[in-house]
Amino acid sequence: MRFARSFLTGATYKYEQPTYNGGALRPVPPHPSFTDFLALLEEWWTEKHFDLADKLAMTEMAARHRLTGAGDKLRELAGYVIRTRDTRTHENPLNYRIRSAIDELARQRLCLDLPTAIHLAENSDSNAQLGRSRH
Repeated sequence: MRFARSFLTGATYKYEQPTYNGGALRPVPPHPSFTDFLALLEEWWTEKHFDLADKLAMTEMAARHRLTGAGDKLRELAGYVIRTRDTRTHENPLNYRIRSAIDELARQRLCLDLPTAIHLAENSDSNAQLGRSRH
């Protein structure tokens, strides 16, 4: 999962380090092998089994890169996580993953259903709750 995220970042951004202590990622045209890697990402996303946190992250990456059906799957999976799992506290691995999923859903204008958004607002006290304000 980390490899996929790192490759997708490296294939679409260039790191520029203007100072010794920091830098920025600048968008660049995709790497020539980018479409081949998207096919590999789709294979991993649809055929491999991950724990829930990694499955949410893989589905978010698939949705970000507009793989077929990924946006709807992300909305479905995010709703499931929100309704059935505790996403509170910053130490919880689902906390950051659900926030990233909510942000991607907002970018694609795919909203959570109202009962799910209300449940998130009422049952989250940290990072995930910040993302629900868009829904």
